[in-house]
Amino acid sequence: MLTPLERFKTAAHLGEQDVVPACPFLTGHFMSWFAGIDEAHAGLYWGEKYETKLKCQLYTLNRFKETKVWPGIYPDFGVAAETSALGCKILFPENAAPGVKESPIKNPEDIEKLEVADPKEDGLMPLVLEAYKYMIKNTPKDLMSTHGYLDGFAISIGPTDLAGLVIGYDKYLVWQMDYPDLIHKAMRVATETVMNYIDAQLEITGKP
Repeated sequence: MLTPLERFKTAAHLGEQDVVPACPFLTGHFMSWFAGIDEAHAGLYWGEKYETKLKCQLYTLNRFKETKVWPGIYPDFGVAAETSALGCKILFPENAAPGVKESPIKNPEDIEKLEVADPKEDGLMPLVLEAYKYMIKNTPKDLMSTHGYLDGFAISIGPTDLAGLVIGYDKYLVWQMDYPDLIHKAMRVATETVMNYIDAQLEITGKP
């Protein structure tokens, strides 16, 4: 009998299975509701208290133990960590996931001021790294070993979404035509920021 992690790896390599594999994609939108937080108060999950995230995730995952859920256990802050690290002000609504409240990019020349983020210093990224340490310490070891949660794990939005969210998708698309050099600069900053962020997570969670 394969463990959920073994089934996941076997499926990834197109190997023969003992049962039909499944790997549902469940993020905080589902986990918070499933753990009893009604939609009007979803911000209780999405806020900065990562202890609440872990409680909701463990509650859900313990009821789906026969399969591996993706991403599983992780510091789920939506898009807030990456965008805040590049200077965005973040809104934490009472009933939804966090989002960009205000961007530092108002005009094309503002892109020149963008700098690659340091995950250990900038925005909410240090809080994410702190949350990883807490989650590793407080997640049952058997769940980590049989499902692979937190072990060599890192997650981020991609550079295109990061640049689009920081600049504003409308301006990002138009400026590709009007200011291509500045968009190249924004993409370089976003790409290096994502790479740094992933590396910082793996320093805590281990070899990917």
